[in-house]
Amino acid sequence: MSMEFEPNLVKEAEDYYKKLRFASDQKDIIIEFGKLMKKFIPLSERAIKGFIWRSLKEWQLNFKRDFSEISKLDPENRIEAVVQIIEIFGARLKKVLIKKEQEPLLEQVMQNALKRYEDNYANR
Repeated sequence: MSMEFEPNLVKEAEDYYKKLRFASDQKDIIIEFGKLMKKFIPLSERAIKGFIWRSLKEWQLNFKRDFSEISKLDPENRIEAVVQIIEIFGARLKKVLIKKEQEPLLEQVMQNALKRYEDNYANR
């Protein structure tokens, strides 16, 4: 079973991302995270980046931190921050799923993405 997302909301995320301008360090984080998530989520990279940006903004507000700090954290705290962001990202994507019975699949995808992050990126 593959995941299906509301086309209008996906297009809105793509359009939102097209309009954004980033600092270099912000752009690098979004690109890296976008490439990682694209391996697991059947959406355009631009839509994924739109959802990522909104998730990062929410994380910054919730935790009163700038996401550009993440790369400077020790691996344990970096993983903790990424877990928080992936949870926000997953919650945002759940709202865009066409079929709610696909939520367990999305949750598994988020866990796989987190595992890939821990294995390949967390200890840089």
